[in-house]
Amino acid sequence: MTRTPSPAQVVFGDEDLDRELAEWLSQNGLELEGPEQLETGRSGGRLVSAYLNVKRGRRTGGVRIVKLVGPSPDAAAEPENHLTALDLRMPGTEEFTERHIVRLDEMSTGRLGDSWVMFQFPAGDGKEDTATLASLGRTPRLPALAAHIVEGVLRGWNPNPTTREKDQLGRPLPLPTGAEFVRGLLGARADDGSALRSWARSCFGTAVTGEEWVTFPDSAHPLPNPLALHGGSTLDRYTLRFVPRGQAHGDLHPGNIMVPVREDASAEDFWLIDLSRFSETAALARDPAHLLVCLIADLYLPHLSGDARDELLVALTADSPECSGPLVPQGLADTVTRVREVWIDWGALPHIGINTVWRQQWFLALQACALMVCTRERYPDTDRRWFFRLAAEACWAYLEKQGVRPPAEAPALTASMAPQSAPRAPQSAPPAPRPASVQALPARLPSGVRQAPPSAGPTVLDMLKEIWDTFERPRRQLPAADSQHALGALAKSIRVRATDLALALTGVPMTASRPQAPQARERVKRTAALLRRVETLAGELELPGQRRTPGPYDDLVRQQPAVTDALLEALDALLDEVGVAAAALSADGP
Repeated sequence: MTRTPSPAQVVFGDEDLDRELAEWLSQNGLELEGPEQLETGRSGGRLVSAYLNVKRGRRTGGVRIVKLVGPSPDAAAEPENHLTALDLRMPGTEEFTERHIVRLDEMSTGRLGDSWVMFQFPAGDGKEDTATLASLGRTPRLPALAAHIVEGVLRGWNPNPTTREKDQLGRPLPLPTGAEFVRGLLGARADDGSALRSWARSCFGTAVTGEEWVTFPDSAHPLPNPLALHGGSTLDRYTLRFVPRGQAHGDLHPGNIMVPVREDASAEDFWLIDLSRFSETAALARDPAHLLVCLIADLYLPHLSGDARDELLVALTADSPECSGPLVPQGLADTVTRVREVWIDWGALPHIGINTVWRQQWFLALQACALMVCTRERYPDTDRRWFFRLAAEACWAYLEKQGVRPPAEAPALTASMAPQSAPRAPQSAPPAPRPASVQALPARLPSGVRQAPPSAGPTVLDMLKEIWDTFERPRRQLPAADSQHALGALAKSIRVRATDLALALTGVPMTASRPQAPQARERVKRTAALLRRVETLAGELELPGQRRTPGPYDDLVRQQPAVTDALLEALDALLDEVGVAAAALSADGP
């Protein structure tokens, strides 16, 4: 008689994975106590906090962060790259490595099927709680934290960078042109058939595929197409004199940085995690620029009016580090200014002394990192279009320093109100069927809804458009969430955006230049109420440890199907209401 194996300890929430982990732990004389799932960054890995009990051998146990990284090139490289970052202590970098890189328990790291399981020591000294920089939000600590992090990865990690890449025989390689430098940072995103180029075509038309200069709707003169990176392009005519290279994280964003939760903690206390893309010969311009654009995309841009966004474009692409503009929030202005001051100060160090070239390299790094944001579907298309414009402005700022002048005319880009999304990767399993009561969603807002005219701030119509862009895609992704982890992460994203947009919508007055129909006002009120409903239901689906109201894990699993169906219906009702409200406002006269 065949005996059914006893159920494995729930660690990752996946029966097969948990069984494989139980076998691996037993073979290595280890066991876990009190596992609790944690919020992850964007690498696709799974994180669990647990007490590691060593049953045999001389190793010591204690609390560990258990990370499962799936089968991918980045996953396969992460354990080795993390160990390399810890072991490769160049003269002058020892303090940074010891203080700011999370330690890896290499004796408890190995293969788990096609994946890797890694045991990391918790960030910090164990005396206080830590969290990701992303979880802090727009904290007053952010400007100082961002500045110290950038100073650390530049000065602390790279006190003596190289300025020339070499081949395997030690011979200097040719210096890159501006276009080659941007392509190098973008990697496969710059390829002809990439998701970035497909998205750009869907947003702006075919001009972005072949034109070297383009005209944005409100630009004073033509701007360089930031995707014109081919040989012979204007950006390809100028060779960089120096490219500082050295140790770099490779994916520095707020979710990959741990900091103390305590508000009065020192800004010098931070720890880097997820070093899957670490390199000891990386272009050093990427990490600081990428961190800043991610902070802008995640924490600030969704709350900025059109005029404030214009002021931010000017500040980021100016030669001065000062971020001025009355509409730019003080916290954001301080963050931009302090990060750029650290950038300039590092290039001006006497033993480096490449400040002029390094300052110009800022614009190329900004161009590349802004284009990276354009590839990320979690951001609304309105925000991604802004980053595309930022990439064009940054490219122009660099070319202007080279003495280039724009042409008198260039093809105009056309930005549709509801552009098609970039192609999505095929799903491993078909989406779960939707409840019969749920109506099919339209692909975009009704065609009769027109674009709101420019104004000093966002109009209600602008807000309705942003709500549609924010939730239309997650609504389609929700039935396909194939694990507790994926569902919890998606639910948290929906909850956070619903909270922000509900507050923003109630703070935007009706346009004073024309009367508003009572029906339109009522529709907007109902939209705000539906956002609150979505916020509440999404909060109930978040994983333990992420939920604002903690509850037993078993209760979460038991209630999940009903709450998921309720959230689907709430999202459908919200999107339907947004479409009707937008149509009512558009039909109300100029």
